[in-house]
Amino acid sequence: MSSGHLPVDWRGPLAVISMPEEIDMANNAGVADDLIAILDQGPAVLVVDMSQTTFCDSGGVRAVVLAHRKAAASGVELRLVITASAVRQVFSIIGAERLAEMHADLASALTPVPGRPA
Repeated sequence: MSSGHLPVDWRGPLAVISMPEEIDMANNAGVADDLIAILDQGPAVLVVDMSQTTFCDSGGVRAVVLAHRKAAASGVELRLVITASAVRQVFSIIGAERLAEMHADLASALTPVPGRPA
């Protein structure tokens, strides 16, 4: 998977990128590329919507960690939407709540960006 294949929904300064059902060694490099490409477009908030993701291996976690580093360096807020208990457990083990806000649904991750129009 190369950059630009994951769907992105722009809501003003907030970008929502929809992750695939499975993130593994077959597609994690493309996922990382897509996350970085969206961050390069300058959102105030990047919501990584993993609500449809049922499997995520260490490569997928690495892609999110790389996105976190880029977001932090760029002053972008990163939010994760994780609904599958297996995926949530993987991210909890690595302490993902220290990397980004974790949400159980997309609606809660779409709160307005303070100080910017919705």
